[in-house]
Amino acid sequence: MTANAFDAFSAARALESAGVERAQAEAIAAQTVTRADIEPLATKAEMRWMFGFQAALILAMAARLFGLV
Repeated sequence: MTANAFDAFSAARALESAGVERAQAEAIAAQTVTRADIEPLATKAEMRWMFGFQAALILAMAARLFGLV
């Protein structure tokens, strides 16, 4: 997958031409999060979720095996 570069300058100019004040448009564009920024965090969150699900499944199977449930 190729990553597209985010052009903050163009984004700020687009916001400005839509009626947003220049300083605010530049601040918004500077704080914009791209997909490349989020992907590593999503992967970590998915791994934690998968680990938690597997741990719960193993505990449920063990409880059933030993007659606790």
